Amino acid sequence: AAQAQGDWQQAVAAFRDSLDLRRQLLQRLGATPEAMRDLSISLNNVGKAAQAQGDWQQAGAAFRESLDLSRQLLQRLGATPEAMRDLSVSLNNVGKAAQAQGDWQQAEAIFGESVKLSRKVLERANNTHRALAALRFSLRLYVQAAEALGKTEQAEAAKTELLSLDERIQKQSR
Repeated sequence: AAQAQGDWQQAVAAFRDSLDLRRQLLQRLGATPEAMRDLSISLNNVGKAAQAQGDWQQAGAAFRESLDLSRQLLQRLGATPEAMRDLSVSLNNVGKAAQAQGDWQQAEAIFGESVKLSRKVLERANNTHRALAALRFSLRLYVQAAEALGKTEQAEAAKTELLSLDERIQKQSR
């Protein structure tokens, strides 16, 4: 509620309290998939609050910790659509933090990994609207990074794929 009202001071405090509670639960319950995913979500919330305040260093640190948890969950649970989608979200968050700090090389590599993962999710999710939209989002981020690095061929190939995705999404909406 505080976030929606633009009260970032109160939102950050609430997100940090939640993060502390999630860390305590992880210690008490052990590294259960649920406890790990909840901690990852809390880290993403803290990262997004830091991002909104322009603190990309703090946002990046929270996003990277969340990414580590997402990678661990994928290894433990296998390539479930949810685990792969969570990892893709974490990759995009880390990539955006790298991008904001001017590290286009890292951003491009991370967004590229997210695109590959999103393609796998799309295959396994039978071309659902949500999976198409997630791939579209990852591709857009990848295009920005590729263009910033002067990788014209890669950016153009990704743009072509985006056009194809847009058509598929429009067909599904009808």
